Amino acid sequence: MITCRSKNVIGTFKLKGDKPFETTCLGTFANVKGVKFDRWQIACSNLYERADFVPTIWPFEDESGNSIINIKQPPSDRTCKKNLAKTFKRNRVIRCEHDESKLTGCQCTEFKDSISVSMNTEKQEKLGLTATCANTKSTDSEIETWNLHCDLNGNGVIDKDESTKTVSVNTKANEFYCKVKKTISEGLKCTKPAGATCLCDDFWDHFKYEVDFKKEHKKGIKIVTECISGSLIHDTWRISAVKDGKECGYSMEKKFKHDNEKQRCLSKLKSDIKTFVKEYDIARKC
Repeated sequence: MITCRSKNVIGTFKLKGDKPFETTCLGTFANVKGVKFDRWQIACSNLYERADFVPTIWPFEDESGNSIINIKQPPSDRTCKKNLAKTFKRNRVIRCEHDESKLTGCQCTEFKDSISVSMNTEKQEKLGLTATCANTKSTDSEIETWNLHCDLNGNGVIDKDESTKTVSVNTKANEFYCKVKKTISEGLKCTKPAGATCLCDDFWDHFKYEVDFKKEHKKGIKIVTECISGSLIHDTWRISAVKDGKECGYSMEKKFKHDNEKQRCLSKLKSDIKTFVKEYDIARKC
């Protein structure tokens, strides 16, 4: 007599992702001691979509996405549901999406962005770390190795002045799945170096001088903007005026916050230019 039902077996496991799994009862058998077991087949519904299919998370040792388990029939004072919960106390997560990384690289490839974000210890002007699979097998089957790179110039190459670090990532199917093991891994500070590059370097490409500064344009006055320094959060600019090739003798330095949002940067710089023009009465005094 079968003591477990399909809904009991399915309810024991936690399904992650969009691909379901199926359960099939294969009957009941008894071992040489007369202990009775229910035999169930558990398989990913997408098992036959490809010949080399490997599930992302599979709680059984074969990692095939198609396993047969034996469930000991419970005593009269215990339900099948409780028996299953006791048998599968820890590893209960099933994720049936195919994991190409188990054939070629790291299991946590889809989490590379969260790995890089969590390990950047810079508090202010963060530059995104590059996280890549080290493609090396750890002696611990529940850990994989990832490389972090602070790519300052964005060329994808580890240059002499750029920092790197190796971290260990958990692959055990629990709440820490694909998270860095911070007990044995250190973070890396990665921030954009200050320099004469500003987010609004192309400011005048977005505005028509003869329209936005009509009065100054008619009098032959040119407003000059010069980037002093820029970062992922702030720009600092020097604003001055020139007429007939000569400086008018007025200038202003302005630092403002843009949080790496281009439109905000353009709007704030334009506002500062208008403040400069008005404060120094450039149209009349230049």
